[in-house]
Amino acid sequence: FLFTLVLDFPYTVFDQATRVGLYHALEKVSASFVLNCFMLQAWHPGWRIIDNPNWSLSVETVFYLLFPLIGLALWRMRTRKFYAICATGYALSLAASVFAIQHHADPNAVRFIPLLHIHEFAGGMLTCVTQARLSDQAAKRIARLAPWLLAGSLGVFFGVVALGNYVPAILLHNGLLLPLYGVVILAASSGGRGVAWTLSR
Repeated sequence: FLFTLVLDFPYTVFDQATRVGLYHALEKVSASFVLNCFMLQAWHPGWRIIDNPNWSLSVETVFYLLFPLIGLALWRMRTRKFYAICATGYALSLAASVFAIQHHADPNAVRFIPLLHIHEFAGGMLTCVTQARLSDQAAKRIARLAPWLLAGSLGVFFGVVALGNYVPAILLHNGLLLPLYGVVILAASSGGRGVAWTLSR
């Protein structure tokens, strides 16, 4: 990660210098470099000057820091309560994203700020909890249905692409399809013969 920042530093300085001059370019890129080292780049659009694609590492860092506090508490919850909390967080996060865009917030801030991605962390944990707590009967049923679940998920993905002009891009970026990914993970890891054979090839 640091090596990537070092490699990207001179190019970014050159690019910024053509816009704001060399002195300000060095100042901005150096500040961004330091903020990246502390994984803070996703918290403000102006901090993502160097190596823009690494914004997700900033979000993941928040997940790792929160896990001992929130992750264990969620894991110990009853499954039904866990589902209710995750569904509420999912709906509130997407609603907050749309609300912010409609009220002219900076789209880059809405896309990348870690707080609007916490529901994805919770959703990943929910998928794990669901798999771990499946009864034998439910696990066998999912294994039998796995090919159909995967085919249906693929159909939904293609449908979303086809209807892309009607689905707000901010929702797609901020986890609209999260439940669908959970279905794919459960189906692909179910151990069904057809799925297992396909994935092992």
